[in-house]
Amino acid sequence: MTTFADSPSTFVWVAKNGNDTKARRGRIDLPYLTIQAALTAALAGDTLLVAPGTYAENLVIPDKDGLAIVGQNTTSTIITAALGPTLSWVPAAGPGALVQSFRTENLTFNNSDPAAGVDTLHVDGSAVVSPNTFLPEWFIVDCMVTKTGGGTGLAANLICIGRVIVSLSNFTGTAVRCKNVGRFGATECSFASFDFNWDRGVGAFPGVGREGYYLANSSFVGGNSVLSGNPIFTLDPSSTIWGTLTATALTSFIAGADAPNITLAGTMGFGIGVTPVPAIGPGTVTVTLPTEAGAAPPSLILAQGKFWGAVTVSKGAGLRNTVNGRQAIFYRTAASAISAGALIDLDLRGSTFTQAALAVVLSGTIDRDKVTIQAASVAPAGTPFVFAIPFPSTVTTQYTPQFTPTAIPATALAVAITARTATGFTATAVGVAVAATGDFVVTRAA
Repeated sequence: MTTFADSPSTFVWVAKNGNDTKARRGRIDLPYLTIQAALTAALAGDTLLVAPGTYAENLVIPDKDGLAIVGQNTTSTIITAALGPTLSWVPAAGPGALVQSFRTENLTFNNSDPAAGVDTLHVDGSAVVSPNTFLPEWFIVDCMVTKTGGGTGLAANLICIGRVIVSLSNFTGTAVRCKNVGRFGATECSFASFDFNWDRGVGAFPGVGREGYYLANSSFVGGNSVLSGNPIFTLDPSSTIWGTLTATALTSFIAGADAPNITLAGTMGFGIGVTPVPAIGPGTVTVTLPTEAGAAPPSLILAQGKFWGAVTVSKGAGLRNTVNGRQAIFYRTAASAISAGALIDLDLRGSTFTQAALAVVLSGTIDRDKVTIQAASVAPAGTPFVFAIPFPSTVTTQYTPQFTPTAIPATALAVAITARTATGFTATAVGVAVAATGDFVVTRAA
């Protein structure tokens, strides 16, 4: 991290007591007054050190490689705009192709313009087309980006950039939108929402290709978000999307290598210890997989994810898709919490469900070798207990059920499967003297 104690010759200083007109400006003892004047004067590779203060500016970044803008911290170094974008960069095709890196660090970017389409950060590299790439490395470190004032503007609107690597930063007010950004990686960040699109069949795209969008290391998204085109998207196990994730505008892709690939291994919706609303609530996942034009179908992975809302997966045409949901946890208590279309094969082996969430006949096939139904109610001994677990085999002797009450008696009790139904099994608890509630586990033999 750059500090104000450093002052090599490539540093350009900006401060509220500076001056944009005097000769030999930019030194620590003769700083610029505005960031824009410093940007205009800076050479490729220069770092602007911006002293504490509020700078009311509309920054236009020049096509110079290796620039960096570094403040003291997000509470003291603030760049704000009431009209127009706070930071904009629309490179020309030739010079933009020569820009390899940019860094913003320890800064707050505010924008309160209510006009439609005015963003806090607006960077559009679509003039630089493949095989060239504009900005293979933009590092956003410890920054706060806010958008207020209404309108349709975004906290960040990023188009056709090579790679954006974000860490320890917060984006509030409105969404972060990425269109044909080769890689967007966020570590320990928070977002109001996001809109990630990759579609190399429409418009420009960077020469680095499609490396994907990644939320990692306890990143958090507070609102509803969208995936479209042919994205690679990964939500790692430590990260959370509080709102709804919709991927219903995925498009047919050119080749197998361009197929959408969505991995949701984190938490969708409520955090641990929060009781979700049975019928509605955050964490809904809706994915409509596209028809493939290449050899490989698109990929959706739900394995080890935690889902507090309904999960709906469908596909209109094309090859059958296997959706890997192994060891996932589905908390929703309403019926039809998990649904799949006719071309979807769900692999939910080792997953955990509520009883009601499984009370639905899935259109696609399903494969489960171990299922846990939490908080199942079992009547006294001899009373049939019907549960909807459509295992692929109809041979009831292949399955071993076990019921473990959560209250007295707290020991596991034997359960016998007595019949197979169209949607599941009928079981009878053995040795249960009174009605009990507990976890019901059914295991299929290997």
